[in-house]
Amino acid sequence: MARSVVRLEDQRASRFPDRCVLSGVATDRAVHATAVVWRGRRWILGIPGMVPVLGVVHERARVSLPVSTRVWRTWHRRNVAALTVLVFGAGLIAASTVRQAGDLFGVGLVLVLVAGTYRTRAHHNYWTTCRLSADRATVVIEPTHPEFDQQARELFTRSIRR
Repeated sequence: MARSVVRLEDQRASRFPDRCVLSGVATDRAVHATAVVWRGRRWILGIPGMVPVLGVVHERARVSLPVSTRVWRTWHRRNVAALTVLVFGAGLIAASTVRQAGDLFGVGLVLVLVAGTYRTRAHHNYWTTCRLSADRATVVIEPTHPEFDQQARELFTRSIRR
């Protein structure tokens, strides 16, 4: 996998690679992601829900990333499964407080932890992180597929020659 850089100017003009950011297959679909100014460890941006929290404190920008239908469906299916288990576990925890049953609390807590771990893993395997540069001109996307990276490099080079 690679680390790619795209210019926000290209993003605003709807110019981005036509290869999926993760699989490298040709696609005409894109998703919106949020890039934040962040100098810390990259894995923190992979924690579900962390980017919106950091976006409150740090500068942010919305970017479009090309994603194939297969990659999107796989991520979405795993996300829904994790959230379903998470809600069920939270329901068991709530029921344990009403019924005064410690065993329900224990099972619910285990399910919540397993669901959170699974969702983080699915997010890590099927998503990218986007870091906005301090001058808000470029976005670093990682990890990316080499074919996406090649197109991003060509686009970047053409963009700075304009």
